Amino acid sequence: MATRAAQATADRYAIDGNASGAITECDPPRRLTLDWEFGDAVSWVTLELRPVGEDRCELVLCHRQPRTDHWNTYGPGATGVGWELTVLGLGWHLAGVEKTHAEFEANFAGEGLQPSQRRALG
Repeated sequence: MATRAAQATADRYAIDGNASGAITECDPPRRLTLDWEFGDAVSWVTLELRPVGEDRCELVLCHRQPRTDHWNTYGPGATGVGWELTVLGLGWHLAGVEKTHAEFEANFAGEGLQPSQRRALG
């Protein structure tokens, strides 16, 4: 899948058209914590890789955010759908499946959108 450009320094990151923020902890290859600044809002993300057997791992993602009008309106769907799509893209990447942004987005048009909509709406 084609990816958005990302930039990072030792203590900050930026994803074009998306979030930026401070990298608050980096313990490769186990843990990454960062501030997630999007628009006027700040929330906090923790990513952990936990070994599962000799050649596998489990990704644990925690995105904490304050209660805002956006959260009150959409609940977990406020950020959950975006993370769902990110993890799907990561899975395709790790499997060697290359998709353009248009191909990726086509997976979520029409009937392809319905499973994500159901999860977002609870």
